[in-house]
Amino acid sequence: TRIFEAAIVKQKRIAEEANQSKTSYLSNMSHEIRTPLTAIIGFSENLISDEISHKERLKAGNTIIRNGKHLLQLINDILDISKIEAGQLKVENIEVSPLHIIDEVSSLIDSQAKHKKLDFNINYQFPLPAKIHSDPVRLKQIIINLCGNAIKFTEQGSINIDISYAKATNKLTF
Repeated sequence: TRIFEAAIVKQKRIAEEANQSKTSYLSNMSHEIRTPLTAIIGFSENLISDEISHKERLKAGNTIIRNGKHLLQLINDILDISKIEAGQLKVENIEVSPLHIIDEVSSLIDSQAKHKKLDFNINYQFPLPAKIHSDPVRLKQIIINLCGNAIKFTEQGSINIDISYAKATNKLTF
């Protein structure tokens, strides 16, 4: 029974650590959700103002769309965690353009970097494959999360994505 009791204590500790990790994750995600939501509200308020030009309205509209897409992605990330825990997450393995993925990431990250007065650079080390087999949603999530953390923890300077392909090992590196 001592072995059984030790196993129960160990499982309880593992469950408590997992619960603490989930609480920390949700706390961080709550903060991440506030950022695009605040931008959406602020730029929406600008849109209804009679004092801004057509050019500023277009810029505000594009910012709302970009932040709305980012907010949707964050919510999808949270839902993915629930699917992972329920064992229902399906990972795709389809043909996708890595350059298209990077363009989508850039459209979200560039404005966040500029907002913090950081440079955002993508360094392509050609040749790169036109297509790869991957899960485009998960790949984009990973790169966005890495860039978002880089922006969050960088006070000055730049955020860089280097992309290279090693033909010998058939590996694409971001």
